[in-house]
Amino acid sequence: MNKFFCPAAFCAAVAIFGAVKENYRYLRIDTLTRAKVYSLATLDARTEYSDMFINARGELICAYVDGAQKIPYLLQKKGGMVSTTVIDSGWNTGRLLSLYYDNRLSSAHCVYYDAPVNALKYADNLGSSSFNAYVVDRAEGMRYRSPQAIVETNGGIHVFFLDGKGQLWHAVNTNGMFRSRIVYRERPLSDIRLFIPEQGMRFICRTEKGELLYLLRDERRRYKSYLLPGPAAVRRYTAFFDSRGRSHILFTDDDRSVKYFYYAVDSTFQIKTIVASKSVLEGMAIITERLDTPHAAITTRDEGISIFISDPGTTSFKPRTLSMLGRARGALSLGITYYPYISVLFYDSEFNELRLAELNLESIRAFVREMR
Repeated sequence: MNKFFCPAAFCAAVAIFGAVKENYRYLRIDTLTRAKVYSLATLDARTEYSDMFINARGELICAYVDGAQKIPYLLQKKGGMVSTTVIDSGWNTGRLLSLYYDNRLSSAHCVYYDAPVNALKYADNLGSSSFNAYVVDRAEGMRYRSPQAIVETNGGIHVFFLDGKGQLWHAVNTNGMFRSRIVYRERPLSDIRLFIPEQGMRFICRTEKGELLYLLRDERRRYKSYLLPGPAAVRRYTAFFDSRGRSHILFTDDDRSVKYFYYAVDSTFQIKTIVASKSVLEGMAIITERLDTPHAAITTRDEGISIFISDPGTTSFKPRTLSMLGRARGALSLGITYYPYISVLFYDSEFNELRLAELNLESIRAFVREMR
């Protein structure tokens, strides 16, 4: 079944909601490493936030939902200022918020659920300092899950989401009008992660049984799925695609041990455990940099943040605790601002702050070698 929606665009934000001078301090991690820690915003403990993006100028962009009013905002760290823009000013409109940042056009693309009208919405700030919002899908009784947006190099805007039956829908924006259809229904899905490396659209999905599924759209726009060997009863996961289009996946099946699923040099899939925590896992993130070297980070309920740094060209994942950065809780995100600095976005539950920490990868590597 195909669905069509009229443009119905509306200006959902009135330019900049707030701008403040960046607030940061240095914290000593060890004898060789200092972290520059920014306080980005004071947030309610119920606040949800997206993964961060780093634009071509090395500036941070992320989106978050106010915990009390459920209003979505875009946050940007630009030069010496941190600014926020309202994405949609309607109350209770920002659930299931997802962000994609297009570096080519310096534009943010957000998807979120508007609960009062039971609609999935898309908003962007193309050519404007404020956001224009569109209804992507609205159906009585529909249960929306895991919405994601992406922009192709030709400017095509795509939104993917799951319905209450775990079917994957694809909505395309043409001249402000969204058309949606089901593109995958073989196995019921519980959530998706969408990527667009140079090789084309890629998905890492979790089925309702806890299996991990690799889904791609080929040059003929056909969807092909592959059940990944090994992982079963996965409780949570995250993924990243490197410069060669290979997937790097972190997952847990017991909320304590974190496992790394990757494509090895012998062209086989491999799984290795990188940490077995004594505390309950709350968040995890993975990213790759030069030579497609993976780095990971986790948050646990009692031990805060730990980062796992690999030597260039390896998957060594050497651990280093970062508990001194603050009492981190919930999700976190990783990014490379400019080499050799890695950034960690996290929520500090003691001060109710969204924080960004920048660390020197080479300093951490040197300390780990010194401690052997």
